[in-house]
Amino acid sequence: MVHHLFRSRRDQIRSHGLTWSDPGVDSGWLSRLSAGPLHSGAWRDERAARRLRMVLGLLLRLTMNLKNAAFLALAGMVLVTLLLVFGFIGDVFGVARGVVPSMRLATSFIYAFAGFSVVVFLYFFHKARV
Repeated sequence: MVHHLFRSRRDQIRSHGLTWSDPGVDSGWLSRLSAGPLHSGAWRDERAARRLRMVLGLLLRLTMNLKNAAFLALAGMVLVTLLLVFGFIGDVFGVARGVVPSMRLATSFIYAFAGFSVVVFLYFFHKARV
């Protein structure tokens, strides 16, 4: 089954006259594989390098959907928001001690509130994608 999908995708790309090293074929980090260990002598067989890029692209397309992407964005944004909230708490203590100017407290609150708003949006977006 996977071999059939793998072969049909390869044939489809070849029918358009493209190769896997063309910039329009690979997406994002897959296109950067050609700049890494594939051309540094570790991969002497170009066919093996192409096969690796095609298999990684197939796995990415089979496993990533909109719901998984929303969950990953939500998890990352929760971590960023925690960092912003801890920074806001540190600024509150800094203003209370007179070490940090009070304008820093306002900007820190705006950043933390914006992060929290994005987390709420991504949570409901993730729940809506059933």
